[in-house]
Amino acid sequence: MTDRELEMRVQQAFDAAAPDIFDSVMAECSAPRGKVVALTKSRKKKSGFAKRLLSIAAVMALLICAAAGGAYVNGQENAVASVVTLDVNPSVELRLNARDKVVDAAALNGDGQAILSNLELRGEKLSAALADVIGSMRDNGYLTPEKNSVLVTVDNSDTAKAEALQQRIDTAMAKVMETADFDGAVISQVLQKTDEVTELARSLAISPGKSQFVSAISAASGESVEELAKLNISDLNLLRTLKNLDIENIVACGTAGAADYISEGTAALEALKAAMEDDGAVEKLYRAMDVSGVEELLQKVMLYADLEGRVSGNG
Repeated sequence: MTDRELEMRVQQAFDAAAPDIFDSVMAECSAPRGKVVALTKSRKKKSGFAKRLLSIAAVMALLICAAAGGAYVNGQENAVASVVTLDVNPSVELRLNARDKVVDAAALNGDGQAILSNLELRGEKLSAALADVIGSMRDNGYLTPEKNSVLVTVDNSDTAKAEALQQRIDTAMAKVMETADFDGAVISQVLQKTDEVTELARSLAISPGKSQFVSAISAASGESVEELAKLNISDLNLLRTLKNLDIENIVACGTAGAADYISEGTAALEALKAAMEDDGAVEKLYRAMDVSGVEELLQKVMLYADLEGRVSGNG
């Protein structure tokens, strides 16, 4: 048997051991029997407990968002953006938020405590708070036709915002004074936080606003700051007017009262001297004076002179 014949016999034996069944297998696959089931991703139905759990989680998330938002709004409402001080002799400080609503109010001296004792200003708009404070000052006798001046000082770290607030206050104060039973005078200014103003306020126990106003009058008139600090705002405003002092960075509206303004202190006497040199001020002062007791006083002076003459003559 040759090698070629041996190979042919091995091939025949192999073919018999592994028959070609490819066609029959494919025929079986092309004719499916029974139900064909499509395989898809199954989704389990959520239980009632799971639904309730998801609902609770959603509500909690909403509550947390609402609380965070409320805390932010409340923080903005209570954040102090500006401070407004009103000086007459009482000194009162109003702390405002960015919407010009009162966050808090404080008295800067004993008289200021009397002004705020019956007022609840927190949450009020600035215009309403100003009206309440001015009304309390009038009711307590600190603002009268004779002592009619109010100093308003605005403090804000942003100069532009401070000046804008000053203008709003000037407008509001003009309306407040229209409702009063006398002609009021208002001086407004923006606070300049210099070391001099701060130290003077501390050493003389006055508000920073009055400290700045006193320093400006002292620089323009040569008067002592210590003597000027003893005067109320009406005295200071009258002194400024009578001496025709040029005070920078203030806005003055109305006329200072001229009667019953002389109080203790050198500066008040200087105001009287200055008044005697101003014909317009003299006439105003004359018309405002109470002369109901002048006739009796003159009779007493004449009687005294007569008695003095007789005594001297007999001597």
